[in-house]
Amino acid sequence: LFAGAAVWFATTASSGSFSRWLDAVGELDPRHVDYFVLDLLSIVLLIPAVLLGVLATGPRPVGYLTSVSGRMRWGWLGVTALIASAVSLVTIGCSVAVTALTDPSEVSAPSQVDSRAAIALVAVLLVVPFQAAAEEYLFRGYLMQLVGSWSRFAIVPVVVTTPLFVAGHGYGLWGLLDVGLFGLTAAILTIRTGGLEAAIAAHAANNVVLFALDALGVLAATDDSGAGPLDLVPSAVASL
Repeated sequence: LFAGAAVWFATTASSGSFSRWLDAVGELDPRHVDYFVLDLLSIVLLIPAVLLGVLATGPRPVGYLTSVSGRMRWGWLGVTALIASAVSLVTIGCSVAVTALTDPSEVSAPSQVDSRAAIALVAVLLVVPFQAAAEEYLFRGYLMQLVGSWSRFAIVPVVVTTPLFVAGHGYGLWGLLDVGLFGLTAAILTIRTGGLEAAIAAHAANNVVLFALDALGVLAATDDSGAGPLDLVPSAVASL
């Protein structure tokens, strides 16, 4: 993925595509696959950045950034990924169905899966889980452990890092509240399970489902311009 991104930079920097990508940074629109992938890869870079930073500075082995076992617990990640996928499919699916009945202008019927949509779906499946993991490594891994080392109370790193997670998203009020609800949930999952696996699974499942629907033209995953308090219901149900 990173090699492909390097080739893309080298071949398009002089054609004007690079400047168009800079204009599109942050939009995360899977219908523009090249810009979408590059946006996500810029977030994925947080993984090596955080791991190398912890490896260089310590004091504990870098594996403890992932879990109390000092490594990724792959079996547990698989179990939580299955659970999170089912939860996201049901809650987001029900939300889309209800919206289609009450406000049809907010959602569309799935478009024909042409080559562009197929490539977008592949990009979503391949890159989005790493984007979700990167955010978890930064906010629920490094920052929660850093802030947690300042206090004996687990609530302190949760209260400090959740607003930081929210601040990293450029949404309106209800979109930011939605992000905050997920950030709180991910922090609790991390503390209660002793690792990042459950939070990564929940984050990845939510984003994959939303961006897949975006790629199919059903909804705009990052557009919360028409959001309201009722839009928090699916997130609250999923979090519980």
